[in-house]
Amino acid sequence: MLGVFIIGVLVAAWIWSNRYSVLEQYAITTLEERGIEAQLSIKRANFDTLQVDNVELTYRSERKPFFTAKRIEADYVLKEALKGNMKRLRLMEPTARITLDENFKITDGWLPPKSESSPGGLSIPESGFFIEDATFNLETPYGSPEISMSASIRETDQFEATLVIDETDLDYKDWALTGSARLDLDVKGDKKEIDSLIRLQSLSRYDLNLNEATLEVKGALMTNTTLPIELETLNMTFTGDIEGTAGRLETAPFTLDESQFVWDGQITRQ
Repeated sequence: MLGVFIIGVLVAAWIWSNRYSVLEQYAITTLEERGIEAQLSIKRANFDTLQVDNVELTYRSERKPFFTAKRIEADYVLKEALKGNMKRLRLMEPTARITLDENFKITDGWLPPKSESSPGGLSIPESGFFIEDATFNLETPYGSPEISMSASIRETDQFEATLVIDETDLDYKDWALTGSARLDLDVKGDKKEIDSLIRLQSLSRYDLNLNEATLEVKGALMTNTTLPIELETLNMTFTGDIEGTAGRLETAPFTLDESQFVWDGQITRQ
């Protein structure tokens, strides 16, 4: 019995001293069983923290990775971590390819399932979820915009985020546009502070052409819902300023050159 105990101690010591390579191989093997080829490097792992660098995930049937990250950090209680629950999660320079259908619903199977116990259907670690310098490449029936994002998320209704959409071409029903956008969000419950700027090189429909336009929106948005927003049941009140400019606007009744408007007040939808 003493010999078995000694062997057990030696095996446990070997596993602990080689835990990085053991964990890496376990993760790679687990993902392979799901048809995903993985590259990663575990830099730190103990009973309450984990750091993984240079993550790259690729479907076996494809050539380009669908997810990469320079670094992933996690704090956890080991018992809860085994159930997939983290205390804190931080992603540094992640990139992801996300596919949307014609109703703007995500169709990728690799994304984590929604949590039924969390508001908005998203599970947020108790000490926060932090995303730094992320890039999301969207594939939609209407175009393929690239979105850059950084965010500090404490709850689905408590977060700050900055999103930038690079210049892109989109076609939706009768509309075609080329443009870019920036959005800063500071969300505290029902109150959402918005600072956004949309730049349109062109926007057209069969009866309208708009060139070199901007739309700037700043103010407070009060809503009755958290993320994800359900438009059918959305009640909202916006209080703030809206400014717009256009180099040229052509419609069937009239044409405008170098127009500008400024508005401040309140908009309500119920």
